[in-house]
Amino acid sequence: MPIWFSLKPISYLENSSPTYLYDDPDLARKEDPYLSGPILAARKNADPARLWNQLILRSTHINKLVTLAAPGKIGRWGLDIDVVGQYLNKGTLIVNMSADPFNRYETQVVDQLLNVTDNFVVLSGDATYFIEPKDHICFLPFWYLIQKYRWPKSVAPSGPCSYKISSLNGTTRYHRVENFVKLKEKTYFDQLYFTMRYAWNEQTEKQQTPKDFWNNAIAEKFSSLILPDQSPGEKTDSIDNPAYQDSYINYVTETSILDGTIMTTEKTWKPIMAGQPAIWLGNPGTVNFLRSVGFDMFDDVLDNHQYDNETNLNKRIDMIHTILDNIMSADLAQIFQDTLARRQANLNQFYSDDLETVLTRQCQNYRAIINL
Repeated sequence: MPIWFSLKPISYLENSSPTYLYDDPDLARKEDPYLSGPILAARKNADPARLWNQLILRSTHINKLVTLAAPGKIGRWGLDIDVVGQYLNKGTLIVNMSADPFNRYETQVVDQLLNVTDNFVVLSGDATYFIEPKDHICFLPFWYLIQKYRWPKSVAPSGPCSYKISSLNGTTRYHRVENFVKLKEKTYFDQLYFTMRYAWNEQTEKQQTPKDFWNNAIAEKFSSLILPDQSPGEKTDSIDNPAYQDSYINYVTETSILDGTIMTTEKTWKPIMAGQPAIWLGNPGTVNFLRSVGFDMFDDVLDNHQYDNETNLNKRIDMIHTILDNIMSADLAQIFQDTLARRQANLNQFYSDDLETVLTRQCQNYRAIINL
């Protein structure tokens, strides 16, 4: 039987594929098919005995433990206790929520499972649990690990580059729409390496966006634009792309932008592993988190990322655009040369065993679960 629980606020549960949340209840019984390819590719190169590797291998995706609410009950999931019991019969339940931004939904899962058992752990990619650990939640930096073991280490480029700023925008979300609409009004927009998909359900996106952020005029302007197919057939899965190889600065538009959570997907890690400085339109605190684990954030070049603590999305976008304005008038070719050693140091840090040890330290607490 399912135990239903709502989310606060209901509409703001995030996931890389809203389909799993809202459209098809049958998908709640399936693993996320998008993740299988990256996981298999990464595990070929990673030590299978590492604790994080074993935790992923023995985990159960959250989609297999819940039942979606009936149509119209957007944002409500039911934790199916009967299914949970079936997995508990096999031993400790390891719930995998590490690949998607769930806006602290992990905490609610823990609270619900504690009504049934304490023999479980939830894997989360939300760095707020790394900064402030919580019982029964294990921070597992899924996309950092997948990128590290999926793609070989490279060398930081020395330039010159064709573009000052690059930004790849895939799934159409409101924050990417507002960023695009405002950025397109800049005189230098055509000089950027910028891709933007025109594919969104405005009604669904409005439900998933805090109403204080939503701007009808922005949405209408975006809907009125006829966007060219700016990147036909481009391969954006790896860093073998002009956005990473032929641009001085990467402008990352992350999946999640909500306050109180810090989710770093592959979008965050790619410029670092490509030896690029970057700017992040993501969760407030993302830059500070990356800085805290040893990365050079090029504060002297990027105005100390003053936008990083701004919780209002609209203001944060405007603050980032001020930085972009300054970048476009800077001698980035010279800056790129001058920062070569620093960019290579970031790349080295990304691939280092020391960083992996730091970021996966919570996995050590669950050694007994996998008998290692």
